[in-house]
Amino acid sequence: MLQSPEVDDQITRAAEAYQYRREGLTTALASHGIVMPTGVGLNLWVPVVREDLATIGLAAAGIGVAPGEPFRVSAGDDHLRVTSAHVRDHFDAVAEAIAGVATIAGTR
Repeated sequence: MLQSPEVDDQITRAAEAYQYRREGLTTALASHGIVMPTGVGLNLWVPVVREDLATIGLAAAGIGVAPGEPFRVSAGDDHLRVTSAHVRDHFDAVAEAIAGVATIAGTR
């Protein structure tokens, strides 16, 4: 498989599709005031005020994300781990939902 031109083509197409999705989502997030680098890979690290409340709010809207805490190496600000792999379109609607929960503070 490592030397297969067909597998190499599949990997290239997947990388291009994921980059398109990531760029679409980061561009849409920027239009809602959440500016972050486009980067590479499947996941975005989106800053929020309270990751627990943001995760619950997005789940209620039918959008699955993960709180950032389990993925942190050291203590830091709250974030959501958003996987762009499943966001094929409707970038603005997803970004609007994320922006809507990003500033929810609540009480701890």
